[in-house]
This record gives sequence, structure tokens and C-alpha cells, in this order.
Amino acid sequence: MGSGDVMRKRGLCHHASLRREPEHRGRSAGADAGAERVRALGMTEGAVRVAVHRLRQAFGVALRAEIAQTVADPGEVEDELVALQGILMR
Repeated sequence: MGSGDVMRKRGLCHHASLRREPEHRGRSAGADAGAERVRALGMTEGAVRVAVHRLRQAFGVALRAEIAQTVADPGEVEDELVALQGILMR
């Protein structure tokens, strides 16, 4: 099962507004835009938070599965994840 299949199975592919954007602390224009997205989804803020949490978990599982297909030893998966994180954090 591919990562898209996992996300569809869990009902997490239904709206593009779940993309992660910079978090804003306190009330601001960003918070208002977030509230508009929640309303557009027809979900409560809590339900959106749970959906995003599950999406991140599903992505982690899918990423690990993809990396596992590229290494000879399953013990190398975590090392590859650390290397990938290092590259992305540059």
C-alpha cells in the first residue's frame, strides 16, 4: 500500500488547506485565516488538529517504508532518516 493509499484510507486527503504553514502565536491575521480553513473543511479545530497529527504519522510510516526499500539492512533506516533531516535542515 502506497503512502497516498494510507492517507486516503485514513480520510486525510480531502483538502489542500491541511498544508503546514508557519505557526502564529496569539491572535493574528494568520489565526483568522486558519479559522477560515477550519470552517471550509466543515470540521472543528480539534478535528483538524487530529487529522494533521494522523497525516504526519502516516507520512512518517510511508517515508520509513520507502527508505527501507533503498537500504540493504533494516537497521540503516534510522541512519538514513537522520541524514535526510540534516540535508533538509540546511
